[in-house]
Amino acid sequence: MMAGSRNLLDVTHVLARPDYKLLLAFENGDVRIFDMRPQLDRKPFDRLRDPAEFAAAFVDLGTVCWPGEIDIDPETLYDGSAPADRETLKYELEKLVEQYGDKRMTEADWGPDVGFERLDPPPGNEHER
Repeated sequence: MMAGSRNLLDVTHVLARPDYKLLLAFENGDVRIFDMRPQLDRKPFDRLRDPAEFAAAFVDLGTVCWPGEIDIDPETLYDGSAPADRETLKYELEKLVEQYGDKRMTEADWGPDVGFERLDPPPGNEHER
């Protein structure tokens, strides 16, 4: 192994934000934010300038992909991202609760070391957590 190299980490979860940033969870429990804006001037990522296209991000085979056979290397995502702080994570989960009306993703989905309190579902959605 070359000096400075490390094991490749798979992406386990992704949330594409309206500001063209990706909230990423990695298999080692790290939660990080990657800014895609600089990539949007290069092919094939230029097709993701459409907010609806960008929002269609999903995880497949350990990396982030979009319809149309667009993907980005998980090493690029990890090395080019910054750690997400607790307030960012809480805000993102609150947005998910608003969007879906229930708790479709929990702190457990984003790794064991996140450490923020559980969010209550919005009023009227007291069913399953």
